[in-house]
Amino acid sequence: MGPMYSWWWKPGYYSWWWPSCFPFLLIFILAFIFLMFRRSDARNLGAGPGQTPPRPEVEDSALEIVKKRYARGDLTREEFETLRKDLSS
Repeated sequence: MGPMYSWWWKPGYYSWWWPSCFPFLLIFILAFIFLMFRRSDARNLGAGPGQTPPRPEVEDSALEIVKKRYARGDLTREEFETLRKDLSS
């Protein structure tokens, strides 16, 4: 009875091509790491390295909008007071 080998491997059977797999495996791993970092940078919404991403704008409450409109001069004092009382209650 000869040496015991698996059905899928015998000496010299796959030995000619398996060393060529390592460069492809290395390229695959490096590409995966590169794409993961690139994806995390895309999530920063344009912030550069070492910068915090900009905060999303929070919608103003109705009272804040009325105050801004009054400050811009879009509302008179009477309109502002009426709206402020309506929104406060």
